[in-house]
Amino acid sequence: MERPARRASAARAATPVRWVNLARPGALVPPDRKESPVQQDSQESVERLGQQALKVQQATLDLWDQWVRLGLAAQMAWLDLWVRPALQASEAFRDQRDRQARVDRLVRRGIPAPLARQGLRVL
Repeated sequence: MERPARRASAARAATPVRWVNLARPGALVPPDRKESPVQQDSQESVERLGQQALKVQQATLDLWDQWVRLGLAAQMAWLDLWVRPALQASEAFRDQRDRQARVDRLVRRGIPAPLARQGLRVL
């Protein structure tokens, strides 16, 4: 009974070993063997899929960048709507507005702008 087992092991030793890498077809092929056209096509399709994945990733990053900018613009507009009435109601804002109105009046009367900004009294 031992003889059939020896024949099977001898048959296994005579068959060549196939090298296979499922992640990269043809990567572990011995140098004396050439890649088949099917392996080349699968490598090209993997490369194309990789390039498409990079393009999708870049588009996703660009979209998120636009969303962030839109969010910041909305927050700034909201803040401006809430803060502007408070600024206009403050006394300092009113004083600055009154000074600017006085300078504008003096400039219209013919006083040079640098002199009008100094706050001099015209007699």
